[in-house]
Amino acid sequence: MKDWSGRLLLGRGWAIYNGPVGDAAYHRHSAVQICISDKSELVLDLGAEKTQVTCGAVVVGADQLHRLHVSSEPATLIYIDGSSRVGAGVRSQLGSEAYYCPELAQTTLIRMTVAEKSNTPRSRQAALVASQLWKAAPACDEQDIIDPRVREILTRLDEVQYLPRSVSPFSRLVGLSDSRLRHLFKEQVGMSPSKYLLWLKLQRAVRHLDNEGSLTEAAYAGGFSDSAHLARTFRRTFGISPSDLTKHGKVEWEMELG
Repeated sequence: MKDWSGRLLLGRGWAIYNGPVGDAAYHRHSAVQICISDKSELVLDLGAEKTQVTCGAVVVGADQLHRLHVSSEPATLIYIDGSSRVGAGVRSQLGSEAYYCPELAQTTLIRMTVAEKSNTPRSRQAALVASQLWKAAPACDEQDIIDPRVREILTRLDEVQYLPRSVSPFSRLVGLSDSRLRHLFKEQVGMSPSKYLLWLKLQRAVRHLDNEGSLTEAAYAGGFSDSAHLARTFRRTFGISPSDLTKHGKVEWEMELG
């Protein structure tokens, strides 16, 4: 069994893992994932048909069933959710495709960016990598392509201490019916409101682990009923349990300035 002994850094709307790729079960998450090997190629099993993809870098679309093969070579895994400007831009470029393998020149440029920008804020690093995947992507770092009504809800969800069970309470605030809000939210963010709320709960729970809190404390911080509920959800989303990461690796939270 290979351990996840690297470093997981989280911020608002993104997460970056640096280190060896350990054992993981098939899983799916609501974020777009950009996987980059430092030197060798990555091997990815995708979908129920277990289509195998081999390349130096690969973008995995949101909600795609997948699993990376174990590798002792360091890799960088970038998760960007559709609520961020960068995530919305990448999602629009990927479209309905399950995955995208950059050509060799792009892969080389992406690897150089990851190596050279290791000391830059990780949110900026994620934006730089995204900008090198598609010609249209650089603008997504500057322009917000999400509907202002959905952006208002995303901002409020980021500010509340306790996450609601649904986004319905915000319908009247932005002048939309519940059904229209759910449709617009999924169209704009790339996931349903319920999946986005679950993604936020996981982020809040994992963020709590960076303070060396217990799994039970992390579960309550994220709004889960108990540690077992958090562990099941985490494994279904990432293919590993929280303890797989915290036992051998490191979890940190990066505050964004300015």
